[in-house]
Amino acid sequence: MKKAVLLVFLLACPEIQALAATQQDTQETSAKVFTAGEITVSGKKTHVNEKVTSDDMEKLDKKTITQAVNLLPGVNISNAGGRNEGMIYVRGFDMRQVPLYLDGIPQYVPYDGYVDPNRFITFDLSEISVSKGYSSVLFGPNTLGGAINLLTRKPEKHFESSVKAGIVSGRDGVSSEFGSLKFGSNLGKWYIQGTLSAINTDFWPLSGSFTPSTVYENGGKRDNSQYQDVSGGIKIGYTPNETDEYTIAYNGITSSKGVPVYTGSNNPAANARFWKYRDWDKASFYYIGKTSLGG
Repeated sequence: MKKAVLLVFLLACPEIQALAATQQDTQETSAKVFTAGEITVSGKKTHVNEKVTSDDMEKLDKKTITQAVNLLPGVNISNAGGRNEGMIYVRGFDMRQVPLYLDGIPQYVPYDGYVDPNRFITFDLSEISVSKGYSSVLFGPNTLGGAINLLTRKPEKHFESSVKAGIVSGRDGVSSEFGSLKFGSNLGKWYIQGTLSAINTDFWPLSGSFTPSTVYENGGKRDNSQYQDVSGGIKIGYTPNETDEYTIAYNGITSSKGVPVYTGSNNPAANARFWKYRDWDKASFYYIGKTSLGG
């Protein structure tokens, strides 16, 4: 038994000596480093979650979420596809990698996974939250590039209401009318919030310097560019204490729109499509509950 212990000790001695030598070399190397010449970068952690508030959207006249998110850095917008739908890109990722949510509820079109953000009116929202890069696992799948969450309003006063209306006019006359009605009541443990918004656009004007490049568009009023959007919702909530909240809500969108013809070709043989979507409807009825399990 003593011989076995002695043999193990003798085998371990070279390893112990090597470890001691390594530690000594490391200390000597550290002592030779001119630490004053090192470059150290320090700073505060940047926020990956950025927001556009209702005040920002109202002051800058952003009527759709496509227009609103374009205020944020790293976010680009465009109209794309044969359906002439809005598209939001977050650091290069489109809306199949950066999904759209309404109060945390996914907003999809089953056909291809896209949804037209131009149909969502900002008058009903309290803020738009854009998560870049990684996002919470609570959003679910398909959030490779982040997430866009539309947050609706919650009343703060015993009774509050707001009415808004306006027109858009230019060289070719009145092109658009819009309006919204909001009301809410917070009675302590119970609250209710209702909204109704509408935008009616007959056309959008082309630049005065526009040179027609196709027989299907002669300038002035953009042909087949009309659209109508009506959005409304109601939310009833119960807050038994400071940490818990239970809400049922409904949100609906009814829209119709035209698709302007492509003006990049002057070939009469090119296929010109004067598509019109007379029914673009989406409705969400959902329940959201929050219960605190901690003390």
